[in-house]
Amino acid sequence: MSRARELADSYTDNEVDSKPTGFKNHIINGGFDVWQRGTSFSTIGYTADRWNMVVLNGCTVYSSTSGATVDGTTTNILRITNSTGLSQDVVLRQPIEAGILQGREVTFSAEVRGLGAEVSTVYNRTRGTTNDHINLNVPATILNPGFTRLTGTATVPLNSAYTSVYKHDIDINVTIPNGVSFDIAQVQLEEGSVATPFEQRPYGLELSLCQRYYEVITVEDNSYLGQYSSAANIFFGSTLHYSVTKRVGPSVIYSYISGTQYWVIAGQQPFSESTSANIQLSATQDSVRLRQTRTAGGSSTPTSGNLYLFEPTFKLLVSAEL
Repeated sequence: MSRARELADSYTDNEVDSKPTGFKNHIINGGFDVWQRGTSFSTIGYTADRWNMVVLNGCTVYSSTSGATVDGTTTNILRITNSTGLSQDVVLRQPIEAGILQGREVTFSAEVRGLGAEVSTVYNRTRGTTNDHINLNVPATILNPGFTRLTGTATVPLNSAYTSVYKHDIDINVTIPNGVSFDIAQVQLEEGSVATPFEQRPYGLELSLCQRYYEVITVEDNSYLGQYSSAANIFFGSTLHYSVTKRVGPSVIYSYISGTQYWVIAGQQPFSESTSANIQLSATQDSVRLRQTRTAGGSSTPTSGNLYLFEPTFKLLVSAEL
């Protein structure tokens, strides 16, 4: 290889390494851009996509950009507000698929704000009732009102007891004084011993990464088509394909939004009761299909083999979370 080619490759590598793009960040939605489930929460469970509040103790979680500026740029944050009257411990967790970081040195970084809050971070591996905790060496008490960048490095030991089939996750543990809002932004977990600039991925790409685990499908009124079978007495709905293939065959929940829940022919009378009773959902990694056993009622009896529209607006909540 020529010296000129070697130099060109070296410059290209340096340029790529210095840019905050690509797939160095093993955290999904570390910029808190994607909030498919809503933007305000007061109970444990998933909040921002891929982020699970496993301990909340009466605090409240919000999505916010109000006053959130990091390095001169407005950024999305996850905010946890404590107005309980007492100092509270909370735990924000992200499960990590496949455990690919075993045996590797990793560095955690995040921008945090919240005067007096105490922060620590651990990498967890779980096998049944057995747990393994690796301290990522980021204990800190926030001593100034602005954003502080926390970093910490550790090696995840190679241990055959915790293979890819077992659970791995990152826990961010925070003690929040009463009356304080704790903000977190730009969370990153990368290989190596140095915290590099936060990786900026396009919103569409970040959304698709989130949708591998969770997706909301909204079906507008009078748009979902099904075919009636008199032999089974069932309306078999059409197949709805996900935006992204799911991690595993998901669980799916039907969530009614508005409108009457009749099966109809457009512009004609209903051919069923207006009810969500007897709705069943059949899901694969790529698609879901609704079907409903017809209850007695409606203005007319449906004809076997005919196509009918399901009238309401509804959502399907598709989850393949770890």
